[in-house]
Amino acid sequence: MQYLYLLCVLLPIVTGAGILVLRKRFHRRSREMVVLASACLTSLCGLALLWDRPGELTLLRLSDTLSLSFRLDSLGMVFVAILAVLWPIAAPACPD
Repeated sequence: MQYLYLLCVLLPIVTGAGILVLRKRFHRRSREMVVLASACLTSLCGLALLWDRPGELTLLRLSDTLSLSFRLDSLGMVFVAILAVLWPIAAPACPD
């Protein structure tokens, strides 16, 4: 379940890049639905992080004392909880 960290980070990035590249092919309403679906999936992923509380996911270890990793602390849990509730509510209200 540690890969939920990567999914929560990469899903909005991939969705945004996809919308940017394909913006001419889709109508405005279709793009809004994709953004809303991405916001809901990312929120569910964040809530799954809160429920499961996985350990640390190390992406890159440069030395014994220096590494790049994801870890969910107390402040991060509050931030994820607030965003998981507010993001799907705010996504339909935001214009292009």
